[in-house]
Amino acid sequence: MKVQLLFTALAAVLFASCSTAPRPVARQDESPIRNAALKFTAALQTHDSDAVDQLTTHESDPEAVALSQAAIADAVKGREVESTLANRFGEMENRAGISGSDAWLAEFERTAATEPIMQSGNRVRIGEAGKAGTFFLRQNEGKWRVEAGPTLVAETGGRPKMTDPSLHYRLGVTLAVNAWMLERLERGEFSTMHDFMAAKSQFWFEFMAYAANGDDPRDKLLPSLPPLPAEIPEVADER
Repeated sequence: MKVQLLFTALAAVLFASCSTAPRPVARQDESPIRNAALKFTAALQTHDSDAVDQLTTHESDPEAVALSQAAIADAVKGREVESTLANRFGEMENRAGISGSDAWLAEFERTAATEPIMQSGNRVRIGEAGKAGTFFLRQNEGKWRVEAGPTLVAETGGRPKMTDPSLHYRLGVTLAVNAWMLERLERGEFSTMHDFMAAKSQFWFEFMAYAANGDDPRDKLLPSLPPLPAEIPEVADER
């Protein structure tokens, strides 16, 4: 019962700004929507930030813009790291929870190709709100474009903007860490995939220890990290 109520609430949030009730998209109208989602996934696969931007809705609300930009930057950099690992060591962190991994992209591809499409107004959803790999798209000037924030950040539950400082902090942290690890990879600091993983694990161990004590990890570990918020968030170390 609780699970059913949760999904009902998520659906209400997702289409709160729309005037019509969500309805399935007619099969003959699906192709342009699915193609837009698949092109977006392909752009992420090649970590082509320009292509990703062209396939993304251009938000006007500052909070939506901030979320979209943070989500895209995080996803593109994550894929760049994974591609470099594959080229250097012939393997990557291939788990669905790792932004940029093959498994992560495969879930988006599966959703785009097979999941039902629900529409309300000029907005559609492919998949389930709140579930990783779900797409949200909106029609701009006759073309379907992906809403990057709600698509790439499942915690939004489909909302195009979020003011939660812990979410923005997490995106900023993973972006900074991925950029730093990529620089180290390109400098040849790691001889094996094991070396890379050990260095990454050591960073997260120290990061969590400092954050738990209220010490800003950027002062102790990495200056490019965003400032620690007043309320210390939980930042997953799986990326």
